[in-house]
Amino acid sequence: MLEMAEHTRRMSRMSRLAASRNAAGDGVFVIPPPPPPRTGVPETRTVRRAIIATLTFAVAMLATMAHGQDDHGNTRATATTVAFPSETSGTLSPSSDQDYFGFTLSARTAIVTEAEGRAFDSRGWLYSSTGTELASDRDSGYDDGFRIARTLNAGTYYVRVTTEAGVGSYTLRLFASADNHGGTRSSATSVAYGNTSGVIYPTSDEDYFSFTVVTAGSVTIQTTGNTDTLGSLYNSAGTELATSDDEGTGFNFRITRTLAAGTYYVRVRSFSGSGGAVGPYTLQISGPNTAPSFGS
Repeated sequence: MLEMAEHTRRMSRMSRLAASRNAAGDGVFVIPPPPPPRTGVPETRTVRRAIIATLTFAVAMLATMAHGQDDHGNTRATATTVAFPSETSGTLSPSSDQDYFGFTLSARTAIVTEAEGRAFDSRGWLYSSTGTELASDRDSGYDDGFRIARTLNAGTYYVRVTTEAGVGSYTLRLFASADNHGGTRSSATSVAYGNTSGVIYPTSDEDYFSFTVVTAGSVTIQTTGNTDTLGSLYNSAGTELATSDDEGTGFNFRITRTLAAGTYYVRVRSFSGSGGAVGPYTLQISGPNTAPSFGS
């Protein structure tokens, strides 16, 4: 399995390098072929990821060729100012391109910044307001993206994004990493009908929620956002009733189940792919009647 994974990784990087050279050279680019299915991952998931990566790469190349201009500044002085937390789209092309972003913290905060771009391998740097390098990373994040976690004092900071192999579009994510929900049924957060915000970090993090169905009927539980989530539904005794991966929008889970009156639990965790998926999400529960559940 390890040899197969390494072979897939090398072939993927070679394809992205070839695309980068063509895009930076004679203006003709080659869309990289999708990698072979990963062992233990459903083929539908692999196909969907390959299609998204290919389309993302193609759109980025066409946009760059059409406009011929950079989308973000390449120095601290010309950095794009972004909010915290936030998600910001960017494109690196040609391979010498680099994008700078500036953000401000109002209080000491444990933060995570990462670039998710399945078309290429990214590298990231974190700098202080004076340009002192605080951290750098490549490949610690999801699908060969960079991921930097650091506790920072109040102030202004900068993130620089570059490419190690290939070019294309990406999403820069900034969010607080503090855990905000219990990791067991006994410490589950009680929720009602509607939306609840959460954060998965680190990749081993698990968030539990409890809710009570007042009137039997169909209940839908799902997440929204750009974090690749896995969801499980349990009854009051802890028996798993359903699990879901990508049945929701994008790579979010969605569970729809007819439930009798009673207390239930939802577990939200990360899809444990390369680097693992982390970040913010919104849990949505909808049904005929739900109410907060206090205690197990």
